[in-house]
This record gives sequence, C-alpha cells and structure tokens, in this order.
Amino acid sequence: MPHAKAIVAGVDRLQRDSAGIAGVPTGVVRIGMMPALAPLLVPQLHARVAERYPGVTLSVWEGYSSQLDEMLADGSIDLAILFQYGRATRVGRDFLAPIDSWLVGGPGVLDAHQAPIAFDAIARQPLALPPLPNKLRVTMARQAEQRGIDLDSRATAPKRLPASRSPRCLDKSLS
Repeated sequence: MPHAKAIVAGVDRLQRDSAGIAGVPTGVVRIGMMPALAPLLVPQLHARVAERYPGVTLSVWEGYSSQLDEMLADGSIDLAILFQYGRATRVGRDFLAPIDSWLVGGPGVLDAHQAPIAFDAIARQPLALPPLPNKLRVTMARQAEQRGIDLDSRATAPKRLPASRSPRCLDKSLS
C-alpha cells in the first residue's frame, strides 16, 4: 500500500507540473503589501486571480516596506507592493504609479500657507515622521541639516509593526 500512495502522489505532482509546463499557471504566489493597502487590494486581487487563474493560490502578507524588502531578499515572498520615496527605481523593480505625499495639520497650522509650501515652513512645524532609516525621514533630515534647521519630530511611527501587527499572512489557511 505505501507504494500505491507514492505512485498516486507522484501522479498528482506530475499533473501539477505538467499544468505549469502547458502554460496553465498553478501554485502558491506569495505577495507582500503594506497594511494600508491590504483592505483596498486584497479582495479584488483574490477575486481576479480566482477567476483568471483557478490553479493559483494567493498568500498575502502584510508588513512595512523594510520588512517586505527583507522578506523578498530571503525568499519568504515572491513579490511586494512597496512605497518608494523619490524618483530612483531599484533594478528588478517596476514602477506602478506616482503617489502624492500630503502634509496634514491641525486647525490653523497650515492656513497661512499656499501650495506649494516651502520646506523651511514645514520643517519648523511639529511633525509626525516615519522612523530612521525611512527614506522620506532621511531626505527631510538632510534638507533640514543643509538649511541649519532642527526638525521638530514630536511623534514617530513604529519602525516595525507591533507584535500584534508583525508581518502576517492574511489568508489564515496558508499561514
């Protein structure tokens, strides 16, 4: 009986492998994205993949860009949707779309300014910034240093998601 089970398992593998060779995508695709994107993209992504590629199973992971970069590097995920500040694109990465950055302030904080707002005016406001080594934070720190301004960073987002929000698989059946 063990030989029969091995033969059946081999036939199953052969069918899966031959489907891939025949141009029919099959298998698990591991995608990483930032927590803010997941609720917007995952439902549509799952629906489209299920419709167009029924042999493909998605494993969607949430994490911050630095975590997702690490997961890409160690092979934990196959692809990731990341935010990237600036114009440079790394080799092997495709640019999807530009996204504007927004400066948000409490009542009266930005009322006297017209768009665009000068960096000096922004840098002197109390700011909530991403932690170092975030590229936006590094860029702002360099600009401030060149101008002799101390950034007034009053709040910082966590460098990593808290333990309850560490990189996690959104599809519980795959984690």
